[in-house]
Amino acid sequence: MTNEATQAVVYFYTTRKQLQEYQRHGAIPVDPVCPMSINPEWEVSAQWMGHGADGRRRLLSKEETRLWGAGLVRISIAAEQAPTHYVPKIFWRMNSETREIYKETTSAGAKQVEWRWGTSPIPVAAWLAVEIEQDGQWVPLAGGEAKG
Repeated sequence: MTNEATQAVVYFYTTRKQLQEYQRHGAIPVDPVCPMSINPEWEVSAQWMGHGADGRRRLLSKEETRLWGAGLVRISIAAEQAPTHYVPKIFWRMNSETREIYKETTSAGAKQVEWRWGTSPIPVAAWLAVEIEQDGQWVPLAGGEAKG
């Protein structure tokens, strides 16, 4: 685990499908906050919400998110882009879907102490690295695809 006092990078976890949208818009949006993590492996809160066979809305697994999102992506960002880590302070700013994801992911084992929140869009120029998960390892995404 990374020592918070020396943490220079935070990670924004997403999927390849979403990455393409962020590249098109030139930034990771704020809706109303931008969730990031100091966890260098994976963040449960990045898993998508979906519907089970019974039609009920639920948190998808990491593998389901990988499948539906065409791959898992980790974007490294300077820690000062996500200065807020006290969740209750911003909980009231979350929309209802974000609150639902927050509740589902904490129930699934996400660690709030690892979360960081940005309150401004993160432009592509501020991305330090873009990686895709392959065989359980994070590897750099191919040149032109990485930053659009």
